[in-house]
Amino acid sequence: VVTQGKSIGIIRLRMTLPEEEKALDLEQDLRIEAEGQVHGALQDFLSLFVRGENPVTGQLSFDGSVAGVPAQLEGLGRVLVKDAVLWGEPWQTVEADLKLEPDRLRFEGVRLLRGTEQVSGSGLLRFGELGVSFRLAAPRLSLEGFRLFAGTGLTGQMQLEVEGEGSIDHPMIRGDYHLTALRYGTVPLGVGRGRVLLQDQKLTARLALPNQGYAILGSLQAISPYPYEVQVSMTEAEL
Repeated sequence: VVTQGKSIGIIRLRMTLPEEEKALDLEQDLRIEAEGQVHGALQDFLSLFVRGENPVTGQLSFDGSVAGVPAQLEGLGRVLVKDAVLWGEPWQTVEADLKLEPDRLRFEGVRLLRGTEQVSGSGLLRFGELGVSFRLAAPRLSLEGFRLFAGTGLTGQMQLEVEGEGSIDHPMIRGDYHLTALRYGTVPLGVGRGRVLLQDQKLTARLALPNQGYAILGSLQAISPYPYEVQVSMTEAEL
């Protein structure tokens, strides 16, 4: 039994060595079989790898198993995070299947759920430098569900594709999005396209509405208390 903060892990471990008499190389001769579960705060688990303020929080449940020699461990697992907050954005549930390889951990079948909305994708964690890379896509998300647009008066639906890469605590995330049924207050704006960038814990989004003559730039610090700024410019726009 392992504890960290308010979290607990239960691990069942079996190690065997070959019976023949010879000089042992533990990296190649020690056979490991293990399975376990972890329950508690996601930030407790990530604090083992990430120093300073953690951009990812939630209630973690994990089941998994590994087998092999120390130099070539492989395994499978399943992770579920409830009431998650990922770089400032809340999600009811985050879930994924895990595949352990000797130098990396793959995340497959990733799903982020919030009400009727869903984001899906895949990614990996490289052990050497604790680097991450991932791709996510969502066919339909509501703008009003994002902190970046809270209080701005912008509403509408968004189709989103993003990719990220970098260190586990400060990855660079960029993506493209397409908006429909966009409104600012009571003013219909139609459709729009833009780009989003998360870098150095700052989320920036750009939006162009070519048919309306509007351009919008918004920024949000992805750490508490989440200050934001929105700028709107108009070129030959109807008033």
